[in-house]
Amino acid sequence: MNPFHKTTIGKPKKWLIEAAAEIGLDYSELSHDLAIVGSIRKGELRNVYVKMEPGITYLYFDKVLNSNRNKVLRGSTFFKIVKSLDMENLERIVNMNGKSDLSNAKKIIAAGGHPGDEA
Repeated sequence: MNPFHKTTIGKPKKWLIEAAAEIGLDYSELSHDLAIVGSIRKGELRNVYVKMEPGITYLYFDKVLNSNRNKVLRGSTFFKIVKSLDMENLERIVNMNGKSDLSNAKKIIAAGGHPGDEA
């Protein structure tokens, strides 16, 4: 049984495209890459976002802080892998030998998905 729900996401929100344009950046042709939202590790809610380039994959992990004092996404880990990555291998990395709970997590494959694949 696959506990994940697949969602297709695409272009950044209009406000982000406009904010980037104000400082000379063109985000209009960009899309989001792979992501897993809502995994739990050591009792903490965590997300992982992926940026892929040919032969290199960057992983950015954040913690979800939702207390009375802190309501933020706080970056916790960033690293790169010198190969392409698909959702199956991303799940293995996030799971970390069974140390993370992915039962309620949501996996996201962007429109366009992995380079060379369909979402």
